[in-house]
Amino acid sequence: MQSVQGTDAMSAATATVPGSKKVFIKWGLLGSVGLVNGYATILMYSRGELAFAMLTVILTALALYIFGSKKLTRTVISIQVLRG
Repeated sequence: MQSVQGTDAMSAATATVPGSKKVFIKWGLLGSVGLVNGYATILMYSRGELAFAMLTVILTALALYIFGSKKLTRTVISIQVLRG
């Protein structure tokens, strides 16, 4: 069975591209940090240092999540300012 829908049902969502250079620099830097740490993790794992490789993956993922999120970045910066 076919359902009858209006023309609004199949409209394409418009994707917004951030125009700020800061956004591209931020995500480029976070991506490069992720790639370098991924390479270091592979090297550690290949040498048999499983515990350090797992620790690196966890800390890198946490750091990328914190600094990739606007809300968490503001929280981390404000906590550092309050600590003096």
